Parts: sequence; structure tokens; C-alpha cells
Amino acid sequence: MHKEGIRGAGLRKEIEKETGMKVKNMTTFMSGLMKHHPEIQKPGRGHYIIKHEKSFE
Repeated sequence: MHKEGIRGAGLRKEIEKETGMKVKNMTTFMSGLMKHHPEIQKPGRGHYIIKHEKSFE
């Protein structure tokens, strides 16, 4: 949905809206998520993006 990535504050709002749970520390939350999903990257401060590998189909 966000091809250029998304800022942490905007991502927090979307997560809280979709799940109904509060995210107290976004950096800690995203660090744990990135351990399990290496396609999520943090190219800059407070900015996250999902990198999909190119398929050869």
C-alpha cells in the first residue's frame, strides 16, 4: 500500500487501528517484528519499508 515506505508514527496509528492494541514503544515493536520478517527494513530513522524479492516468473 505504501510503496515508498511509511513513517513509524503513521504505522503505529494503522497498527493500533487494525488490531485494537496499543504500541508503547514502536522501535522495540518493530525490532521484534524485523527479527521474524527480514523483508521489513528500516532505511532511515523512523522509516520502515517492506522489500519483496523479485520473482523470476
